[in-house]
Amino acid sequence: MKKWIALLLTLALTLGLVGCGQTQKAEEPTAQPAQAAQATQAPAADDATEEDKEPVTIEFSSWYAAEETTSATLYNMVKAFEEKYPWITVNVTEYAYNNLAEQLLVRGAGGTAPDVSQVNAGWVAG
Repeated sequence: MKKWIALLLTLALTLGLVGCGQTQKAEEPTAQPAQAAQATQAPAADDATEEDKEPVTIEFSSWYAAEETTSATLYNMVKAFEEKYPWITVNVTEYAYNNLAEQLLVRGAGGTAPDVSQVNAGWVAG
């Protein structure tokens, strides 16, 4: 009796694996995907010099700026960014962590949302 049960279980598992197997033979890769990948690479930066670029000011809102332990790090990153991209000025707006989400909602509804903001991953619909 045990042999029959073992045989039936083996048969059932084998049929299950065969049923879940691939039904069509996979196509062999062609040169087309490689060519398409080359075509979708990011375009190179323009040849314009930094002096030719129009000055831009962006607003960045963050709770890190309001925190004593992270404020220096944030401002060092902004400074490094502005040194790399001298035509871009970053104005940092500081908010406490506990009211940044509310402020973003209020400012967004009023049409004055910052250009860039630090957010908690839980605030973003996934």
